[in-house]
Amino acid sequence: MKRIERYDRALRSFTKKVLHLPKSTATSFLYTKTRDGGLGLPCIFEKVMKFLRGQLRKLQTSSDLWIIALAQTQLVQKMQRRIEKFKDRNWQQEFSRTWQGHGADSFKANPVANFWLPGQTKFFKGRVYNQAVQLRTQLFPTRRTQYNTDPATNMCRHGCPSQETIQHVLQSCPFFQGARIKRHDKVVNSLAEYVQKNKFKFLKETYLTKGTQRLKPDLIIVKEEVAFVVDVTVAYDHPEVFKRAAEEKVQRKYSVLTPSDIPGLGEVKAVEVIPIVLGAGGGWRRANSKLDKVLKLPRSFAKINIIRTIKESITMLRLHSSLQRRNSRNGNTNNTQSHINSMNGMNVGPASTNAASVNSGA
Repeated sequence: MKRIERYDRALRSFTKKVLHLPKSTATSFLYTKTRDGGLGLPCIFEKVMKFLRGQLRKLQTSSDLWIIALAQTQLVQKMQRRIEKFKDRNWQQEFSRTWQGHGADSFKANPVANFWLPGQTKFFKGRVYNQAVQLRTQLFPTRRTQYNTDPATNMCRHGCPSQETIQHVLQSCPFFQGARIKRHDKVVNSLAEYVQKNKFKFLKETYLTKGTQRLKPDLIIVKEEVAFVVDVTVAYDHPEVFKRAAEEKVQRKYSVLTPSDIPGLGEVKAVEVIPIVLGAGGGWRRANSKLDKVLKLPRSFAKINIIRTIKESITMLRLHSSLQRRNSRNGNTNNTQSHINSMNGMNVGPASTNAASVNSGA
């Protein structure tokens, strides 16, 4: 058994080395099945113990006298005591309880969000795949993941009054507001292209006035005299955050709309709000499938936009990391805006942040 455990340690070490993961990477993430958001690495010790447990049960339930006698030998009894101590482990549950598994429950039994994890997709290669795994496990290098002991050392180097975490960079750091808008718009544009190609009546990013409110949904699509108000949100991966982001659209932002508020699309008898919520780390809210049924979207739509979102998030983190190194060499930790504008070509800059932007992004 000790030899088998050594094999497992060697396999874990090799996997971490190949993926450039730190030694502190949660073992539970490595062993969690890919359909539940892990790497699906086989645990040899676990498989051997389950096999032995099954064989032992066969010995104990046999009607053959010789086999019954064999099951009562000292060697078999010793093995039985060892097997009785073995307990089946829920790796996904264990991973979700670690800080690296924050939000891991949003990936549980979610094959759409996890389709790329086995590494058999053309969308992710080499370094990008490694960094997508780092993003999934909260291990992409930031001050919080590198130091994490002294709160003063962990503060965002761009001067934000927040700790420099992956969530802060991707969802609320004002220096990346333009990048978040770009990430959001890529999803909206891909949906608009599909709607236009299939000749649905639609309005894109049109302002609607309701009393004193001025609303701007991403898309309004009309099908069978029903106006579907579609609004896209890229939130941080967590079931509760996904839920709040959807409720913000359905119950508060667009609940006031009536058919008479939507001009230019012919006769409309009803209005229905469909929030599309993606995760910055590649999450996909299961309720998004409602839009699939309405528009008959191809299965590839969700997967392509998950990949786009992950890549945009990685680009933001890479940019943030490169600015860390540049500022460290130059001794400059404040004047980073010109570097951001020159390196990513995006309209980014300081912007006010609020609780909604922290949770849901653009």
